[in-house]
Amino acid sequence: MKFLVSFVTLLLSQQKAIEAFTAPVSLISKPTTTCIFAEGGDQQTRINFKHDLDSPKVATQDKLSRGDKKVYCRCWQSGTFPLCDGQHMKHNEATGDNVGPLIVSIPKAKPEEVVEESKVSAEDDKKIEGRKKRLVMGYKATTFAYFLSIIQVASKTGLTKFAAYFLSSRLLTAGVAYIMSSAAENDRLSSDTYKRLNLAMIGFGVIGLIVQALLPNTRTAMACIAAFLTMVNAVKGYGYGVLGWDKKKEDASIVKDLANYPVSVLKGVFSIPKNMKSFGYLGLTGMVGTMKVIKLVELVQVLKDGTDKVMIATRLSRFASLSFLAMVAYTLKDAADRDRLEGSTFIELNFLAALSLATMSAYVGFNSRLGGFAAFFSGFSAFNGLASIQKKQSKA
Repeated sequence: MKFLVSFVTLLLSQQKAIEAFTAPVSLISKPTTTCIFAEGGDQQTRINFKHDLDSPKVATQDKLSRGDKKVYCRCWQSGTFPLCDGQHMKHNEATGDNVGPLIVSIPKAKPEEVVEESKVSAEDDKKIEGRKKRLVMGYKATTFAYFLSIIQVASKTGLTKFAAYFLSSRLLTAGVAYIMSSAAENDRLSSDTYKRLNLAMIGFGVIGLIVQALLPNTRTAMACIAAFLTMVNAVKGYGYGVLGWDKKKEDASIVKDLANYPVSVLKGVFSIPKNMKSFGYLGLTGMVGTMKVIKLVELVQVLKDGTDKVMIATRLSRFASLSFLAMVAYTLKDAADRDRLEGSTFIELNFLAALSLATMSAYVGFNSRLGGFAAFFSGFSAFNGLASIQKKQSKA
């Protein structure tokens, strides 16, 4: 009898051993938060069955201030994920695991540290305020320098049609520089509109200095100063627009922004106009852009044919003027697409473009095809500027 009892007991113990051996196999087929590795440890089951399952990667970014303390979940079971709610304790009891939370704390600042941080903050604010003030003054000085250069040239040559057409680009740059001073005062330099205008000013200033270097007999100090101020302040303005006044904007890169610039402009130019005004500005951009390309071809031909500095300087000057006007036209097209023509910047740009186009039409002749188009777009820009003023006042 004792032998039978021992035999039955042995069979039962063997059955339990078999069940214990096969139990993990059945667990693998069910969702579990336990990491189960095959022999060699190169395969792993999924551990997250609750949070952001549609995302390819669950990444959490958090910020802590002095004196803060946070407890983060590491078991993926928390109902307040990424913060811990104690679910790891139930997980540990059920699985025999020993996971726990990540506890992060930042000590409170000592009184002397608070004072030091306040000093650093005050110094940074003072530095930023100084940069802004100097840039605003620089833009305004650029405007003033161009006005003086216009007066200087006009007093020598008289205000002929050619002189008016030649000086209209300086007037356009003076007006844009004044617009940029307002943008700097109101912290709007990071907008794509003002970054584009700054880049256009950089190009105009650089070419202006080259032109003055090529024409020593007609070079004027005021024209050199104006071109130099244009280049320097536009470079600073563009840099602050990309990097911020403190030059510490996260994920900001001038190289990356410059690389994206032509792509964004081309996309904007070839995008379908969203209204009739945008269609008109697209036509203006196309006309001036075509003239710009023609002038570039002429410049290349002059460079190939010889070293006539006067011809090179003339072509360079017109190329710079047309490039600037083309960017203004594109900026207005972009504003029309966004229904933003009532903004002060775009009202002023409309009137500046109208004036430049009017001098172009007067110089080439109203009866010519180019003169007729220039006159039409001059009226188009002036009308939109006046309509925007009226619309803006009606909303006030």
